[in-house]
Amino acid sequence: MREADELLTALPQWCVAPVPMVEPSGAIAFEWDLGPGRWLVFALKGTGTIEHSAMLGLGNELHGTRNFAGTLGRHEIALLSELMQPEA
Repeated sequence: MREADELLTALPQWCVAPVPMVEPSGAIAFEWDLGPGRWLVFALKGTGTIEHSAMLGLGNELHGTRNFAGTLGRHEIALLSELMQPEA
């Protein structure tokens, strides 16, 4: 719960609010779904890591895990920024 609270606090002001959910593994996840082929999920398990799954347009699917110490890194900010950009 602490990591989930830290993630929400760390979101940039320009970011739309995510939908919270609990994954089958017990991870707390936050999802942004902006329509077909445009979504992002950050998941936290209380282990000091953040997992991401994203579809940033057809054929542009990304998955990964990074350290999480209460702030979002450049990679997570870049994913959010790319997702929030209007489609060309």
